[in-house]
Amino acid sequence: MKLFLASLAFLGAASAFSAEASYKLSHRIPLTGAESWDYLSIEPQSHRLFVTRGNHVDVIDLQTDAVIGKITKGVDGAHGIAFISKMNKAYLTSGNRAKVLIFNLTTLEVQGEIATGEKPDAVIYDDNSGKLFVFNGISKSITVIDPATDTVIKTIVLDGRPEFAVALGDGIFFNNENTNSVGMIETKTFTLKKVWTLPGCEEPTGLSANAEEGRLFSVCKNGVMVVSDSEAGKVVTNIPIGNGADASVFDDGYVFSSNGVSGNLNVIKAKDANTFEIAQTLTTQVGARTMMVDPTDHKIYTISGQFVQVDPATPKVKPAIIPGSVEILVFDK
Repeated sequence: MKLFLASLAFLGAASAFSAEASYKLSHRIPLTGAESWDYLSIEPQSHRLFVTRGNHVDVIDLQTDAVIGKITKGVDGAHGIAFISKMNKAYLTSGNRAKVLIFNLTTLEVQGEIATGEKPDAVIYDDNSGKLFVFNGISKSITVIDPATDTVIKTIVLDGRPEFAVALGDGIFFNNENTNSVGMIETKTFTLKKVWTLPGCEEPTGLSANAEEGRLFSVCKNGVMVVSDSEAGKVVTNIPIGNGADASVFDDGYVFSSNGVSGNLNVIKAKDANTFEIAQTLTTQVGARTMMVDPTDHKIYTISGQFVQVDPATPKVKPAIIPGSVEILVFDK
């Protein structure tokens, strides 16, 4: 995922449809520091929200909505975080340094680092295999790490540029951003077993899964969510969403897509394995392209800031973010 998406296009208006949901904006959590953001991740045991912010990570207590800590040591181009709660540690990609940082979940202190491929982005822990998988965008590879020893045990070379990933059964599924496809790594052999294309999709980034039904949800920058059958390795259907999506979450029978260009968030009801209906489209803000849904209370967390207005004479110039304007938007039922 990119550190932030800046666009003046604002295509989303608040609207509600028919398939339940009924979320509304509850409140905002202001943040200080770098005017950038990427992944939002919830550590389930401590119920804390971790927000990667380029040169640091904000840690928020979701009971009080207070920022209770920051991770800064060795952080340069922060992207993904993977938690291993039973080992009381987590792993953070430091994209500009080609490293994964290891930090203690209690103290938040960085305790070590592991070299990866170039521009590590997403990182996930697979409980089934007990291994960590790091997805390196520029080097087009996956670094496999044994967290018991914190050593690299395999580097898997890919044809595409990997983006977000999910663990499902005996496989690790991931989007290929530049080839508009999904790949599957078999965790028993650490080999690439499947690749299938996503027709109608441009630059798939966010990915989530309904494990019970074996469905994958890839969100694409051009306003499409592609639903795939993970077992068959084929596309089931495409769903229209907002533009500039960078995160997908499946939770409690709904699929969520945060759309940074449109400035909205789609809440989609999964009526069955192959049938989907938009329940709500929530107005967020331009730039709110990543998110997380809390599996305990189903609140939605997304993040953005306010942008400096761009001179119409130079429309392609990326607008700057107004200092001090970055905040978490919280939606609740």
